Amino acid sequence: LITEMFASVQSTITRFLQISAGIYFILGAATALTMYLLDMPNPVLWGVLAAVFGFIPYVGPMIVFFCIGVVSLLTFDTWWQNLAPPLAYGVLTIIEGNFITPSILGQKLKLNPIAVFLSMLLWTWVWGIAGAILSVPILVILVIVSRHLALMVRETDVDPSN
Repeated sequence: LITEMFASVQSTITRFLQISAGIYFILGAATALTMYLLDMPNPVLWGVLAAVFGFIPYVGPMIVFFCIGVVSLLTFDTWWQNLAPPLAYGVLTIIEGNFITPSILGQKLKLNPIAVFLSMLLWTWVWGIAGAILSVPILVILVIVSRHLALMVRETDVDPSN
């Protein structure tokens, strides 16, 4: 049963990484398209940065937001052209980080989306960026271990009166 538990943890963490990579790839593509539509120079670069830095919770998107903002200020003349690219990217990352990622991870990994969000808040508060990166794997491990322990207790059918 312990071997099954470790195999389950390994396969679930692998699935988590695959899902995350897919989400960040789509975020990168959406960012590239948005930057192209807003006439930002090198839209593919912004998409790649958004996808790669998406793996660094909170800080990664802030770095990309800042870079897009600086290039936007140096590129455009009007205030609305200066604000549109960083705000568009900000909206994309807010939607991804607060709605899409928690709900997809919750469905695919059979986790409550609120638990995913709370885990990210807790572990980010405890360990900072490292905690944010490890928050979902930690939650997955805790859920799988507790499910297997509950199964073990049911299978042994312990009678408290003995």
